[in-house]
Amino acid sequence: MAAQDRSAPQEAHRRLVDLMNEAVAARKGTRAALATKAGISAGALSNALSGHAVPNFLTVQQIADALDVPEEEWREWSRLRDRADPRSHRAQTRDEARRRQLDGYVAAAHKAARLHPYPGFSPAVAPPLDKIYRPQRIVPLHPDALGRHAATESAGAGGGRPAVEEILAEERTCIVVAGPGGGKSSLFRTCLTEGLSRWSEGRTTEVPVLVPAPALTGRPFSEALAAAVTTRLHSHGLVGSIPAEFFADAPRSGTRWLVLVDGLDEVADPAGREHVLETLESLAKGQHAHLYRFVVTTRPLLTGTLDVLGPGVRRYELLPFSPENVQSLARNWFEHLELPDPEQMAERFARTLASTRITELARTPLMTAMLCQLHAEAPDEDVPGSRGQIYRKFTEHLHRRQYAVPPGAHRDHFAGLDRTYGANVLAHAERTLEQLPELLALFAAERRRNQHVTALKALESHPAAQRPTPVLPDEWRAFLEEALLRSGLLTFREGDFDFVHQTLLEYCAARNANQQERTQVLRFLVKRWWQRWTWPPDPRLVTWQWGGGPPRMVEEASYYSFLLDDGVRDASEVESELRALATRCGADGCAFLAVQHLLGTALPQSVPRAAADTLAKLSRLSHPARWAARAQQLLGIDGEASLGPDWILWRSAEVIAIDDRVNAALLLDLFDDGRSRAALNELARTPYADGVCGARAAFRLARSGDRGGVELLADLAQNPRMKGAERVRAAGFLAEHGDERGARLLMELARDPGTRRTLRAEAAAWLTDVERRAADAAARQSAARVTAAVGENGADLLVSFAGDTSWRGTHRLGAAELLKVLRDDRASGTYSELAGDPTLKPWHRRRARREVIRHTQQEPEQRESF
Repeated sequence: MAAQDRSAPQEAHRRLVDLMNEAVAARKGTRAALATKAGISAGALSNALSGHAVPNFLTVQQIADALDVPEEEWREWSRLRDRADPRSHRAQTRDEARRRQLDGYVAAAHKAARLHPYPGFSPAVAPPLDKIYRPQRIVPLHPDALGRHAATESAGAGGGRPAVEEILAEERTCIVVAGPGGGKSSLFRTCLTEGLSRWSEGRTTEVPVLVPAPALTGRPFSEALAAAVTTRLHSHGLVGSIPAEFFADAPRSGTRWLVLVDGLDEVADPAGREHVLETLESLAKGQHAHLYRFVVTTRPLLTGTLDVLGPGVRRYELLPFSPENVQSLARNWFEHLELPDPEQMAERFARTLASTRITELARTPLMTAMLCQLHAEAPDEDVPGSRGQIYRKFTEHLHRRQYAVPPGAHRDHFAGLDRTYGANVLAHAERTLEQLPELLALFAAERRRNQHVTALKALESHPAAQRPTPVLPDEWRAFLEEALLRSGLLTFREGDFDFVHQTLLEYCAARNANQQERTQVLRFLVKRWWQRWTWPPDPRLVTWQWGGGPPRMVEEASYYSFLLDDGVRDASEVESELRALATRCGADGCAFLAVQHLLGTALPQSVPRAAADTLAKLSRLSHPARWAARAQQLLGIDGEASLGPDWILWRSAEVIAIDDRVNAALLLDLFDDGRSRAALNELARTPYADGVCGARAAFRLARSGDRGGVELLADLAQNPRMKGAERVRAAGFLAEHGDERGARLLMELARDPGTRRTLRAEAAAWLTDVERRAADAAARQSAARVTAAVGENGADLLVSFAGDTSWRGTHRLGAAELLKVLRDDRASGTYSELAGDPTLKPWHRRRARREVIRHTQQEPEQRESF
C-alpha cells in the first residue's frame, strides 16, 4: 500500500507530461515560439515537457493559455499537477490547520459582533446589539448630495432598502455615508453577525471581517488587518494570534473576504486617509481582486476624497430611523433598563420628542440611545433643546452614574487604593474623580492635536491626576485606568484608551476650548471665505464647489457644532461672527451654517434667516441681458451678432455661475425655505453651456416630485449634444421615477454604436437594475412597469456585448461583470465562453477562467446567486 501511495504522484506526473506533449504535437509551431507566447523561458518549457521536474501551477497555466487548451482538458492538467506535486501532503496539512484557524476566527468574531458597540452607555451588562438595534435602510447617494437629506424624501413606508441585505448582496466595493452618530458601527456589526451566520450555514462565499480604518495605516494590508482582528478578538475566545498570511489568501477555494472598513473619516491625517483608499483600490482592481470585497463607512468628506476608489464604486446614504423605529428602539432600551411599563413609557417619550425642535435629530441612532437613557433617568424633565445640551446632560449622567457612592459605602472599594494610605491620599483620589470630566476634556484636546498621545500621559500632566507621594506608581496607574474605564466614555482599544465614539471626543475637546479660541476659529473662517466672494461674481474667479474654503471644513463640522454649542455656552456669544458668515461669505459660509443647522446646533434665530436671504440672492437669476453685457465688458467681446446667441449664452453662463446658483438653491432647501423650489425651477430652465437645462437642478426637482423636473430630464436624456454619461444618468432617473421614456432612452443608448461602449453597458445594466435602484415601494412598482413595457431586458444586451468580438476584451469582461453584479443566471456561461475565446488576450481568458473556477467550486445553492 505504501509503495502504491509513493507511485501515485509519479504516475500523475507521467500522465501530465504525456498530455502536455500531445497538446504541443497537435498544434503547429516550434517550442521556442511556444515559450515566447507563454511568457516563460525555453528551459522552463523543456523541463516541463521532458518530465525532469514537476512544473509549478503558473507554468502549467501559461502553457495551457498559449496552447488554447479547452477548459475540461485544463482542469485535468491542474488535477494531475496537484497530485504529482510532492508537497501535496504538506499542503493538505496546512489546509487542515487553516480550516481550524478559520473556524476559530468565525466563532470569536460572531461572539464579538453580538455586543453593543458602546458598552459603557449601559448602566448594567451591555445588551446584545440585536436586542437594542433597529435595522436601518439605505438609498443610493445621488450626485446632488447638497440637497435635502435623503432621509426626508425616503422617510415614508418602504423608503430605501434594508441596509444589511443590500450590503451583503452587493458584488463590488461600495461606500456607506452617514453623519455623526448615524449608526455606521452598529450597521457593520449587524452585517458581521448576519454574514458569519450565512457563511456557517453555507449560504455565502464571503467571510466578513470588521476593521477600523485607522488600523490600516502604517503597515502592509494583510499585516494591519491581522493585527487589528487579533487585538479585537483576543477577549472573545480567539486562541493565539492571527498571522498576516491568514488574510493574504482566500478563506477557502472559490471564496473571498468581505472587509468592512469602519470610520474612514477617523483617519485624521489626509495623507493617511488617501493611503487607505489607494490600498483598497489597488487590491480591489489588481491581481488580488478575487480575494477581497470592500465596504467602507464614513462621514461626509471633502469633494473628491472618495474618488480614489474609482468611478464604478456605488455609494449609499444610511438613513436615520423612522419615527416608528424611534419608539420601538426606546421600548427596547426601557425593557433593558427594567423600567415599569416600557411600552407606555416609549409612547410618552415619542410624544415628547414630537413637540420639540430636535425631532429630526432624535432619529439619529446614537442620539436615540442617549435620549432614551436621559428620559429613563428623569422622565418628567424637559427634553434637551440642542445637540450640545444632549451631550452635556448625557456626559453628566454618565459621571453621576459611574461614580455615585451608595449610602454607607466607601469610594475605596473601587478606587484600587489601600485604606492604609490614609485620608489625605483618599481625598486626593476623590478630587481626581470629581475632576474627571475636565481631565477627559484635556485628553480629548490633546488627542485631536496628536493622535499618538496616550490617555495616561495626558492625564498625568494635570495636577489633579498626579500621583500622591506615598502611592506606588503601578498602583496609581491602575487607579487611573479603572477611573477611565468606568467613565463610560472611553474603551481600551489597540493598547491604549480611546473614546468609544468620535463625537464624544469632539464634544470633550470643544469643552476644553475657551471663548477666545472659539472666536478665533470663527474669525478665521470669515476671513478665508470673505476673500473668495465678491458681488457680482467675476467670471475669472474659480467657481465655488462644496467642500471649498478652509481645509477639512466638512470633516470638522461636528467639532465646530460643539464649539458653538456645548450645552453650557451657546452661539449667541459669537452671533456677530456667525452673521458675518451668513452675509459676507457667500455659499461657503452659508454651507457651513446649513450643516450646523442640520446637526442640531443652537444657532441664534437671526443667523439662519440671514443665511437663507443670502442663498436666495445667490440663486436668483435676473436681467440676463445685463449679465451678457457684463460678460462682454469683462472678457473683451466685440460684435455680439457675429458670435451668435449660443456663444453669448455660454459666456453669460460663466458670469452668472449657474453651478454656484444651483448649489445655493440646494443649500437654501436645507433651511426649509420655500424659495428653494422656485429658484431650482428657474435654474433648470436657464440655457447654459450646451444650450439645455441645468442638469443638477433638473435632477433635484425630479427627485422632489416636480413634474417639470421630470420633463427637463427627458430633454436632457434626448439631447445628443450632452455627454453620454449625463444622458445615461438622466434616462436612468426617468426610469426610476416610473417614466416609460426613461426605459426606452436607456435601451436606445445601449444600442447606439456612437455611444462609448462602457456607457452602453452601463445603460443596459441600469435598465436591468432600475427597479432595485428605486428608492421606495411606489417607485419600484413604476420602474418594473416601464421596464416591462420596453419588451427587452438589458441583461440580454449585456450577454450580446460580452460575445461581440468587435469589442475590446476589457469591455467584454466588464459586461460579464455587470451580469454577475445583477445576479443573472447567464453570467457563469458567459464567463465560460470568454475563457475559451481565442480572440481574447491570454490575460483576459485567465481572468474569465478564474471566475469559472470560482463558480464551479461553489455549492449548488450558492451558484444560484452567482
